[in-house]
Amino acid sequence: MRLDPVAIDQELQQELSQVRLQAEHGQLLMPVVPLDMGIVIADLFDIEDEDEAFALAQAELGMRPLVTFEWHEDGAPTFDNSLQALELGERTYISVSPEAAVAQHWEVIAVRDPGTPELLEAFFLDLASDNGAFYSVDLYSALPTGVFSDFLSQECIAASFAAYLDWDEARSPGAWRYAAQYTPRSIGAGDDLIIGRMALRKDDNKMTRRSYVTAYANAVYRSKDAAVGT
Repeated sequence: MRLDPVAIDQELQQELSQVRLQAEHGQLLMPVVPLDMGIVIADLFDIEDEDEAFALAQAELGMRPLVTFEWHEDGAPTFDNSLQALELGERTYISVSPEAAVAQHWEVIAVRDPGTPELLEAFFLDLASDNGAFYSVDLYSALPTGVFSDFLSQECIAASFAAYLDWDEARSPGAWRYAAQYTPRSIGAGDDLIIGRMALRKDDNKMTRRSYVTAYANAVYRSKDAAVGT
C-alpha cells in the first residue's frame, strides 16, 4: 500500500486551526480538539489499526523523531519516549508516539506551517514551559539521562530543562536543589556537571541554575543514532 502525502496533508490541515505561536516566516497551529492521526490515516486508506498506520507512515513518508528521551535510573530498566515529526510539503506535523501500555494514541499536537528551525525550538520551549500541560502531553517526569534529536539544539534542550525545573519549583519548592542532589550514575558526570551540581546545592540562584542545566544538557545530549530502539 502507498500512502498519499497530499491527501493526508489536506485532511490534517482541516483540523488544525488554533494559532499558538507566530513568527516572521510561519506559525504554529494546534488542533481545536484532540486529533488522532492513526484514525485519520486509517480512514483515508482503509487500514485496520493505528500501529499499522504508524509503521507505514514511518516507512513511506519519512516520519522521524523530533526528539527522543531516554531514562536510565540507577537499578531500573531503561525506557524512552519521543515526539514524532512528519514533514508533508512545507508543513511539519508534530505528534506523540502511540503507546498501548499507557493507552496513548498517535495524536497530532501541533503543526509548523511552514516556518524555520527556530519555530520548532520555540514550540519545544513552549511545550516545556508547563511540562506539556497545554498540549495535553506529559513531557518530563524527571530530567532524562539521554536526549537525541536532529531538529533541536543542545542549547534548546538546556533551556527546556530550565523551563521544566522552574515549573516544578513553582509547585514543589526545592525542585532545583533536588535535581542537583540526585544525578543518575548512568550519565557519567564530567567536571562541569559536578561543579554545577555543587554550586547549585550551595547557592540556588539564576547563575547556578543556568550553569547546572547547561552542564547537564552537555552530558546527556547525543546523536540520535545511539538512541534506544533506533
